[in-house]
Amino acid sequence: MKKVILSIALIAGVFAMTGLNTANAAEQPSIIITLEDDGFVDVKLEDLNEAVQNAIQEISATYDVKSIKYNNEKKITKVTASKKEDQSQKVFILDDEGKEVKKETHTPEL
Repeated sequence: MKKVILSIALIAGVFAMTGLNTANAAEQPSIIITLEDDGFVDVKLEDLNEAVQNAIQEISATYDVKSIKYNNEKKITKVTASKKEDQSQKVFILDDEGKEVKKETHTPEL
């Protein structure tokens, strides 16, 4: 008889712990990460027009160019580079004329 009571108590304890874990899991906030397709694709320097190539070569005088991406829809080039002196990262946005444009501040509509 003692074994039966002990078994029932053990099973009840397992169910109680499972119920607590489920309740705690529901209380914890979940983090959802979404990746947006920004329309940029990797390109080679040779594939860009002469004005943009010249601008990137000027950038490479003081920066190590890490990546070059192009957005065909917006006609802009995104150059990710790190400064040679202190390795700080910077992103350059260039138009098709090779001029740097400022990033647009996008506010999400509710």
